[in-house]
Amino acid sequence: MRREDELLTCLLGLNARAAYLKQVEQILSGSSVDWQYILNKSYREKVYPLIYRGLKNLNGLVPLSVREEFKRKYYANSLSNTLVFEEAEKIIAKFSEKNIKTIAIKGVFLAEHVYKNIALRPMSDIDLLIAKDNLKEANLLLNSLGYITPDSYFDFLKNSRILPLNTLMYKKERPFKYCLHLHWHLVNTTWPLEDLVSRIDMFSVWSKVQSTKIGGVDALALCPEHLLIYLCLHAFIHSFDNLMRLSDIAMVLSSYAENLDWQRIDYFSREWGISGIVYFSLALTEELLGLKSLNSKYTGMLKPGFQKFIYSYLAKRGLRSYRMCWLAFLFLQKGFSPKLRFVKRSFLPSSLILAHNLGLPPSRIRPTHYLHRLKNLLTP
Repeated sequence: MRREDELLTCLLGLNARAAYLKQVEQILSGSSVDWQYILNKSYREKVYPLIYRGLKNLNGLVPLSVREEFKRKYYANSLSNTLVFEEAEKIIAKFSEKNIKTIAIKGVFLAEHVYKNIALRPMSDIDLLIAKDNLKEANLLLNSLGYITPDSYFDFLKNSRILPLNTLMYKKERPFKYCLHLHWHLVNTTWPLEDLVSRIDMFSVWSKVQSTKIGGVDALALCPEHLLIYLCLHAFIHSFDNLMRLSDIAMVLSSYAENLDWQRIDYFSREWGISGIVYFSLALTEELLGLKSLNSKYTGMLKPGFQKFIYSYLAKRGLRSYRMCWLAFLFLQKGFSPKLRFVKRSFLPSSLILAHNLGLPPSRIRPTHYLHRLKNLLTP
């Protein structure tokens, strides 16, 4: 690991434990640090607000120009998030008027209640979860707020089959550009994970939600155990494409601390059939964010054997790979036929799923779109 990467890990650790301060000072007292690398990577990994908070504890050890650049990005994110929060409050309040129960997931909930500072968690959109039975009324309410009905809305509204894709993206251009992901299930992916969708009992999820507030508006939140499992699954589905996804997991672990019921986490993970995925996500969080005390809490989720060995080995190597995650989901399929079907539908999904992935109406999907998908998936 290069020194700059070690420094990034330590600065993220500063947010939870001041014990890293001495290690950071030792790194900075050595040879020169490539601050441009740290700036670029922290921005790409979407952890720059956390790095900025860590840098504020290092007066005199960080070049002024570097601190000013982080400060600029931090306050720009704070302003952007403030606008997102104001919009989220309007939507949740509008839904509440019509008795549409709304769970705030990911960004807006995590920023306010887990990070406890809305400037610390970058957000580009709003993620809300409702019951699918409320989709038609929710669409009308969003129209009244200036959001445009997505092209695939009617296809999803009429669809009664189990799909791995369970969200609609609403956009609003004025007075600012807003993007809302309206979910009705915790699984949302273009990978063919219908079996996983069917294993997650959303009635059980809704029965365990907790009351919360987004800004000054009443809303709902996932119970801590479901929240942690969901974030692990979500990060895995996205192949851990940025450290913010692991930071979300780490901050939930820190925020709820001893209040997390690890027996329930183990039970729900097994019930949903994703113990290995949750195990790997936690192991990777431990490895890349330096949470050395975490191991004793999740290590019993998998019995000793090949699966545990492989996941532990890959986590120790800090592997974040699209193909690795795809293979993990492939091996979750029970039997040869389900595995073959998973491969086929990975490369040749339904027109509804491909259209969503490309941002097109399903009616505009052509064979050339499938050829492009095959090329992109097979290209190293």
